[in-house]
Amino acid sequence: MLFQKALMAIVHTYAKEYKWTKDYILENVYIDEHFLLSEIIESSRKSDLLMQYNLQMMPQASKEDRQNFVDMLTDNARGNSVEIKDNQKTDFQAIREAKMKMAR
Repeated sequence: MLFQKALMAIVHTYAKEYKWTKDYILENVYIDEHFLLSEIIESSRKSDLLMQYNLQMMPQASKEDRQNFVDMLTDNARGNSVEIKDNQKTDFQAIREAKMKMAR
C-alpha cells in the first residue's frame, strides 16, 4: 500500500507538471530519473514563485529595486538593457499580462 501511494504520488507529479499520461510515466520514467526530475520541478516552482512575488511587488518597489528586477530579466551581457527613468510610471497592464502568461 505504501509503495502504491508513493508510485501514485510520482505519477501525479508528472501528470500535473508535464501533462503526461499514467501509462507514459510508468513506462518511460525510471526511478533514478525521478530524483533528478523532482529537483528540476521543485527548482522551477521556486523560481516561478519568486517571479510572481517580484511582479506583485513592482508597483511598490523603489526605483533601484525596479531597475534590479528589469536587469535580472534582460540580458545585460549582450547589451540588451532597459533603463528605469525617474518619472516612469508602473505599467499595470503589462504586469497583469505577465501574470496571466505565468499562470498558464
